[in-house]
Amino acid sequence: MTHILLIFDAQSMLTLEDDQPAVLLVENINHGKWNPPPPATQLLENLKENCLRAVMLGNWVIVSLEEPQEHPHASLPMDIALTRREKEVLELLSQGLTSKQIGTQLSLSLRTVNMHIANLKKKLKAETNAQSVGRATALGYCRPHMRKRGN
Repeated sequence: MTHILLIFDAQSMLTLEDDQPAVLLVENINHGKWNPPPPATQLLENLKENCLRAVMLGNWVIVSLEEPQEHPHASLPMDIALTRREKEVLELLSQGLTSKQIGTQLSLSLRTVNMHIANLKKKLKAETNAQSVGRATALGYCRPHMRKRGN
């Protein structure tokens, strides 16, 4: 089951579920071939299909109505040089660990972990940790992880 977060604007969003795999769903949305389930159908009926943009984050698909000025990865070189430690921090970040947990696991201070995260954000042109992980995953620096739900 793929979870969809449909973001209309800064104050309005809707969560949906779909049986399609996340990768296929993103492709269909970005190519204007997605048939959204109700109630999204009614909310999106007045919009052009080509103004929907989707990215995948784990088993979540984030869909935005805003047409980006450029493709989010278009300005990123394919060979961003990450240090060994930045790759280790990125991998743990992609698993959902906090800075404190990363520091404990790698025997680093919180300040050092935050410095590595700041360097990753700068290199990947990201504003948030999630953007860093998403862009790094798209570039092949880490694998997407799916968290298991607690019972």
